[in-house]
Amino acid sequence: MSKGPEKSIRAILGTMKWPPIRSFEGIAGHLHGGWVMTDEAGTRFLIKRSRHRAPSFLSKELSTLAWLREEGLQPVPKVLAYLEGDAGVEGFLVLEYIDAPNGDQWLKNQGQVEKEGFYRAMGKSLQALHQLSVNPEFFQPKDLSNIIEMGLRRAAPFLKKMEEINSYLQNELTRYPVQSPCFLHRDFRERNILVQTIKGQLKLTMLDFEWASVGDPFFDLAGSRLPFSKFSDSFIAGYTNDCGLSSDDWRKLRFYAVLDLLDVFTRQEELTVDISGLIYRLTKTLKKHLALLRESS
Repeated sequence: MSKGPEKSIRAILGTMKWPPIRSFEGIAGHLHGGWVMTDEAGTRFLIKRSRHRAPSFLSKELSTLAWLREEGLQPVPKVLAYLEGDAGVEGFLVLEYIDAPNGDQWLKNQGQVEKEGFYRAMGKSLQALHQLSVNPEFFQPKDLSNIIEMGLRRAAPFLKKMEEINSYLQNELTRYPVQSPCFLHRDFRERNILVQTIKGQLKLTMLDFEWASVGDPFFDLAGSRLPFSKFSDSFIAGYTNDCGLSSDDWRKLRFYAVLDLLDVFTRQEELTVDISGLIYRLTKTLKKHLALLRESS
């Protein structure tokens, strides 16, 4: 990158004042707000800012992106500049702008065959991510027992027999202890994938690693919701190299689908949007997975 644009970016971060620019477009997410900025030279950048409640999430994404680019196995955006935040000051992360639609946008204009190919490619990308050697300096495993207890407390207004459910899930956790812990994206969705077609082949670029952690790969699989979608076959085929999943694997997916929803319930204090209105609807999904889990016992 030339020195001019880099100096311009650092001037933005250093002064927190916008220099003359053509335009900037606000974007929003569950954790960070930001902008797509176009400078005077017509170059676009993606700028993400931290929130005072969660300043460490940008530094985690910075470390993750640097690590993944060093590994060279997963396409991710390049970091152009970074200003660390703290409890009282917002941080900023500047990334290269990749001119490509995300998965949700790309899928709108595709036929059935193209969609199946996309979900198969998503499965392969997640498999490759899970095969990376994890740097323990950056990531810590989640306390799954605590997630069960905290998540159930948040869902308490919509659930009955809380103690019984907690006991049941804690017992299931002993049945499915974390095996082969790996790097987890923890927000692996179509909207967090950029799609490009290069020489007839799909290139998927992963975004948004603020929730990255370490754990059982089934936590990511279930959290993507894709194994329970109408494109499950394509996604699972890509992830397993056409080997598929056993009946016990599917039951384990149901268990981790419950854990994933409970984990969502525990994040309210870190989010920049209020999900309290969603908890009732998500609890209905949790009940469905829980019922199917018990039926398969």
